[in-house]
Amino acid sequence: MRPQIAILLVIGATCAPLALSAQSRDDGSRKPLQGTYSLYSLDLGDTLPPTQKDSKLNLQFEGAMAQKMYYYMGKSSEHRDQCSGQVLRERGDLTCFESDPGKYGCSLGVNLKTGKTTPGTIC
Repeated sequence: MRPQIAILLVIGATCAPLALSAQSRDDGSRKPLQGTYSLYSLDLGDTLPPTQKDSKLNLQFEGAMAQKMYYYMGKSSEHRDQCSGQVLRERGDLTCFESDPGKYGCSLGVNLKTGKTTPGTIC
């Protein structure tokens, strides 16, 4: 085998796994999400059905998206929850956590009358 062909084969074998792993990275495209939501009035833990004057949305995310959110929030946002003892990562009203090894969740609230975020979890 000629040296040039051998070099090309080595380069190709080395770069192929890198190209495949790059495809699994986040590329800015839209992906489905996994989670739940609830609509309510008053506050979390003391809720009533939503009204025209007071309606809030609570979002709970799970799965791959929650894991990525947890990762991208970074350790600098980490602290231990006083109630559960669980390690949380928080930025503003967004809270993410690892409940079991490899199992992640995130929560966020939205006041539908003001458009502002509210805490998605309570103690």
